[in-house]
Amino acid sequence: MFLPLIALGAILGHDATPELTVTECIKAFNRRDWRGFFSRFDHAKVDEASRVYSKVDDLNLPHLFIEVSSASAKNDSATVKLVLSSLQRGSTIPQGSDEVHLRRTGGDWKIVGGGGPSSPFTGFAMESQHPKVWVQTRSAVLKGTRILADMRQFAIGVMMHANDNNGKIGFNQGTMKTTLDAYLKGANVWIGPDGEALDFRVNPNLVGKSLSGVAEPAKCVMVTLGPKEKLRYIGETTPIAFVDGHVMGVKRQQVARLRWK
Repeated sequence: MFLPLIALGAILGHDATPELTVTECIKAFNRRDWRGFFSRFDHAKVDEASRVYSKVDDLNLPHLFIEVSSASAKNDSATVKLVLSSLQRGSTIPQGSDEVHLRRTGGDWKIVGGGGPSSPFTGFAMESQHPKVWVQTRSAVLKGTRILADMRQFAIGVMMHANDNNGKIGFNQGTMKTTLDAYLKGANVWIGPDGEALDFRVNPNLVGKSLSGVAEPAKCVMVTLGPKEKLRYIGETTPIAFVDGHVMGVKRQQVARLRWK
C-alpha cells in the first residue's frame, strides 16, 4: 500500500515521505552507515554521533527489519506505525509493534522519537542529540556486563569449594583468594575491565555455615562487590551473587530488601 509513496518520495527528493525516511534510516543502520543513519534524525549531531557509533563493534548490534503497517501525516507532523524484528545470532526475533514520530524540516522528514520510552527510535533520537551521554552509558553497560560475568564465575568457585567442604564456606576474606584459585582454573576474576582490582566479598554471615541450610537461597546474598556497608555500583546497579547461584545487578532502592542470612 505504501510502496508507491516511497517510490514517489525517491523521485521527488531525499526522504520526501515519512515512510522513506524510516526505511532508509533502517537500511543505513544495517549497513553501519552512521552518517546516513543519524542524518534522518531531527537536530542530530551527525558528525559527533557518527564518530561515537563507529566504535561500537563490541556491542554486536543486531540487523533490524521493519514492516510498515500504516502512516499518517498532518501539516508538518507524521506517524509511521510498523512491526519491528531483529536478527540476532542467526535467529529472527520479533520485537513487536512500534511507531515513529517525524517532523518535516526543509522538505525532508526527520525522526523525532518513537512510540514510548522503550522504543529503539526514542533511544536513537536521544543518542543522536546527546552522543557523549550515550558513550558514558555504553561504557557503564559494558563494564557491568563484564563484572557480572566475572562474579558468576567467582560464585561458581565458591559453590564448588563448599561442595568439597561438607557444604560449608571454609575461608574468610583473608584466605579467600588462595582457597578459590584452585577452583577458578586460572581465570582472572580479580581484575576488572579497567584494570582495577575487583573487591569480591563473600557474605560473612555464611562463613562456616552450610549453604543447604539457607532458607531462601534465591533471595540470600552470597557474594558482593565491596562490603555490605560500601557496595560498589556500576552505573545504576551493584552486582550480587545469590546462594542459589544466580547473579544479577541490583538497584540501590532494592538493596535494603536483600536477605543476608
